[in-house]
Amino acid sequence: MVIQGVAITTGTSNPSTSLTPVVGTVVITGRDTTSVTERQSFTDQDLMDRVLQHCHISDCRLVRCNLRGCTLRDVILEDCDGLTECDLSDGKLKRCGCITGSRLHDASVESVGCISLCTITDSKIMGPSGRLDQCHMTDVRLQDGVHVMNSTVSDAEISGGSVVVACQLTDIKLRSSTIVQCTVKDVCAKGSTLRDCTLIDARLSADCALVGSSVN
Repeated sequence: MVIQGVAITTGTSNPSTSLTPVVGTVVITGRDTTSVTERQSFTDQDLMDRVLQHCHISDCRLVRCNLRGCTLRDVILEDCDGLTECDLSDGKLKRCGCITGSRLHDASVESVGCISLCTITDSKIMGPSGRLDQCHMTDVRLQDGVHVMNSTVSDAEISGGSVVVACQLTDIKLRSSTIVQCTVKDVCAKGSTLRDCTLIDARLSADCALVGSSVN
């Protein structure tokens, strides 16, 4: 079923059976996968098993949804299939699939399959997660075994066994992690391994391991 042009107002109707306005909290169970399009707005609702395209969503909890081209504000996403070309601010994501081509600001992300081609600011990314690939990150915390590759990262804290490969890093605090084949400028590292890297303005503790890296 495809629902188009539904206004979210007060009432008692269920969008899975009607195209009339919906009330308060909408809870859809099972694996119906109702598809919602046409730039609808959702506020203060539970959305489950939905395909949401080009919608404006705020103050909602989304479970097992698939989102494309949506604007998300202050949302909680759990067990979602994926986000594609979305704009998310002030959100919490846990156990989600892939996030692609999206913008994340002030987000908390945990146990996500993969994050690619995204711009991420003022956010925390926690493992165990898949990889972050070809992302641009500023003012982030990467921790608990996050894997990053082919990305640019600035003003970041990287810790907890995270692995960073083939990235451009600037203004980094590195704790108990590994970086490989990276160019790193302005790094403060403790208890970490730096392999085949180029380091500029590096402050390394005695328990760091330099393997094939150059320090300028």
